[in-house]
Amino acid sequence: MRRVRSAAGWSAAATLLTLVLSAAPASAAGTDVRITQAPRAVRTGGTGAELAAVLRRTSGGTAQVCQRIRWTLEARVSGGLAVGDLQVRRVEGDRPTLINVRRDGNLLRLADQSDDIRRLCRRGTVTTRYRISATGATGGSVAVTVSAVDRQDEQLGRANRTVTVNAAGAARGAGDDGAAGGAAGADGAAGANGGAPAGNGNRNAAPPPGAAPEGAPPATAPVAVEPGGSTTLPAGTLPDTGSSVFGPGGSPVAAGSRTGLPASWFATGGLLLVVGAGLLLAFYYRRRVGAAARRRPGPGSRPGAAPPTGGAYGANRVPGRQGFGSARGAGQRVTAPTGAAAAWASDTLRTIGNRAGQWRDRLTDSGPGGLGGPRRY
Repeated sequence: MRRVRSAAGWSAAATLLTLVLSAAPASAAGTDVRITQAPRAVRTGGTGAELAAVLRRTSGGTAQVCQRIRWTLEARVSGGLAVGDLQVRRVEGDRPTLINVRRDGNLLRLADQSDDIRRLCRRGTVTTRYRISATGATGGSVAVTVSAVDRQDEQLGRANRTVTVNAAGAARGAGDDGAAGGAAGADGAAGANGGAPAGNGNRNAAPPPGAAPEGAPPATAPVAVEPGGSTTLPAGTLPDTGSSVFGPGGSPVAAGSRTGLPASWFATGGLLLVVGAGLLLAFYYRRRVGAAARRRPGPGSRPGAAPPTGGAYGANRVPGRQGFGSARGAGQRVTAPTGAAAAWASDTLRTIGNRAGQWRDRLTDSGPGGLGGPRRY
């Protein structure tokens, strides 16, 4: 019994540990986002420059499976630059990507509508690329934030970078467009064939035909990003779906579990583990106790052991009834059967006895009529 209790305690401890790991904070998974390539400055009216971000898993954490991710980019303009003068498009080579684009005040946000085709596995990386360009006559600065989330919209990591936008008439700096774009090398070749991105023109220009008037509620629609295409839409084209990793005002939402599996799965698995362990322990205990009971000697079998006081061994035993089951008739008087049934039973037993005696005599008799004599063939 002591072993059964110990095993049950270990099973409960293992279940509790599983539940704790499933509810562990996101930092336990060891994932982070880093911007590995970014321009120091871009020039208005130029071809733009690429920005690359890498999501990596530094440790296995509690997840042993690969997980799907989605990317989100937020760009805040300042210094006289209008959000309508900024163009950002996703660079994914020959793979089209569905994204949601939203412009709100000085904020431009691009969020993946579907999961990235690449998955984040244990000690693996996933890379995304964006091309940033600007139009208009004024410059400014852009604060870029790249984030990655899982299928449960739980943040896996984020990184920030500030890019300066120089006006077309300003002196060209060392980090303007071409210098940053050339640093991309072969990695940036996928988006180089796009040429100058299509923008919305100057912020003082008239709105294009069919555009929603200022102050009208935005409409929701997916945008398919084809190779070399532009992802820039008029202001207020797509609303916030509420599933972004950023809260009101662009503040990041607290990260949750990064195991890639719902916590309910771990709870169900722990419950099944406890039930299975309990069944195994019960089966083991019953087998051990049953075997010990079968090996236990009966009453009166040991020398000097006192017989029980009831049943066939007690003072109230019924004469003629001893052995197994005799205790059921203790204290009851046994009466002999009478009538026709008793006579038939007596005759039957007498006949069987006579036949048995005849066959016994034939088997032992060596005379001519007996079976014990010489055989004839």
